[in-house]
Amino acid sequence: MTTESMTGHDIVDLDARVVRGTVALVTQAGPADLARPTPCAGWTLGDLIGHMTTQHYGWTAAAAGHGADLSCWQPGPPAADPVGEYAAAAGRVLEAFGDEAVLGREFALAELSPVLRFPAAQAIGFHFIDYLVHGWDVARSLGVAYQPEPGVLAAALPIARAVPDGELRKQGLVPFAPGLRVAARAGLLDQIVAMLGRSPAWPELRPGHAVTVGPCARNKRTWSSSVPGWPGRPRRAPWPAGDVRWCCWRRSSPGTGAAARTAPPGSSGAPTPTRSTFG
Repeated sequence: MTTESMTGHDIVDLDARVVRGTVALVTQAGPADLARPTPCAGWTLGDLIGHMTTQHYGWTAAAAGHGADLSCWQPGPPAADPVGEYAAAAGRVLEAFGDEAVLGREFALAELSPVLRFPAAQAIGFHFIDYLVHGWDVARSLGVAYQPEPGVLAAALPIARAVPDGELRKQGLVPFAPGLRVAARAGLLDQIVAMLGRSPAWPELRPGHAVTVGPCARNKRTWSSSVPGWPGRPRRAPWPAGDVRWCCWRRSSPGTGAAARTAPPGSSGAPTPTRSTFG
C-alpha cells in the first residue's frame, strides 16, 4: 500500500491497529516499570505513558471539532492507575476516529498551528506514525518484542520519509532528532525508527551517551514556510508552514489528559502547551 493508494478508511484502520498494539504493550507495565528509562531522552516510561494518554484525549477533542482549544491538549494530574487510564484514552480516540462522519471533517490541532486546519485522513496519519513509533519506545523500555504487521510498516515508511530532516532537526525545528543511518538490509521498523531519530540499537546506545540528542524536540520554534511540505498535502496547509509551532517536551507535570475530559470547548486562558503533538 502506498500513500497515494491509501484511502481515509485505510488510515483509520492502520491507526486503530497501531493504537491497539500500544494498549497491549502498555498493559504489560507494572508499577515498578514506570521508572524505567525510554528512548525519549530524559523521560521515564511513566512520563511517556502520560504523554501518550494526554495526546489521545487531545486528538479525541480534535475529532469532535474542539482541537483549537489548547486546554484539550494539557496534561492533568497524575493518574492513580496510569496503565488503565491509557487504555481508556485509547478507547476514546478509537471511538472518535471510528465515527462514520469523521473523514468529512477538518481537524484543528492547536499544538501545531492556531490557524491551519487539516483534512481528517491527513491528521489521523500524523497520529498513526506517532503511535507506531511510541509503541516501539514502550516496547524497548520494557524489553519486550514489538512486531507490527508488515502491511502497517509498509504504509508507515513513506510517511516517515516525508518528515523533514537535516538542519531543521539540528536546529530543533522538527520534533525528532536527526535521522540515523542503518544497515542497507535493515528491516522496515528499524528504518522507520532511525528516520525519526531513534537508534534501533537502543538501549545499547543510551540518550546522553553515544547518542546525545534524544528524539524529543526540546525547543519551541516556528516553522518557516519556505521549507518543502509533505507530499500530497493541500496547498492551504503546507507542512512545515508559517504559524505552525512545535512545543518543547518538558518533564514537568507529566499527566494523563484530564484537562481534555473536563475543559469546556473554547475556554479562555489556556496555558502554553508543554508537549509536542509528535515525537
